Amino acid sequence: MDSILKDFEKSVAAILSALSGELGSVRTSRPSPQLIEDLKIDYMGTLMAVKQLGSISIIPPREMAISLWDASGVTIVAKALEDAKRGFTVSVRGGAIYIALPPLSQERRDEMSKLAKSIAEIYRIKIRGARESANKQLQVGKQAKTLTEDMETRGKKKVQEVTEKANKDIEAAVEKKVREIAE
Repeated sequence: MDSILKDFEKSVAAILSALSGELGSVRTSRPSPQLIEDLKIDYMGTLMAVKQLGSISIIPPREMAISLWDASGVTIVAKALEDAKRGFTVSVRGGAIYIALPPLSQERRDEMSKLAKSIAEIYRIKIRGARESANKQLQVGKQAKTLTEDMETRGKKKVQEVTEKANKDIEAAVEKKVREIAE
């Protein structure tokens, strides 16, 4: 029973980590490297993430700079960032690429808030699926030799507690993201 619960907790932790990464890529008024770091660019015949091509730094209040390891690729990367149509302005100054984030309109803020909430719902469904799988593994009929009914009941109760905590964590992450979008 303990191995089933540990596997369930690991899968929930992985789901919450993935949610955090995906919510980080949702645009807010603040610059965040997560907006562009995983963007794939065809660089010299190879698809590479921006974070593999150089360092990303934040220039408050609404600007980011990318310093490439190989300065000869600045124009290629700048063009690819423009073509990504992520709602920012790209410029090249010296050997660096600068990304300016314009303030979000209220309509765009509403869209981003809805997107964050829909992403959260997808991850809630994943949590429910993991719970269902763990509960099936805990059924006495499937493991009659190793689990008693008391163990099954305690296991399912623990699975439900972990699920409820995960749902609260998801809700807190979404509320935080919606507050960031509203700033």
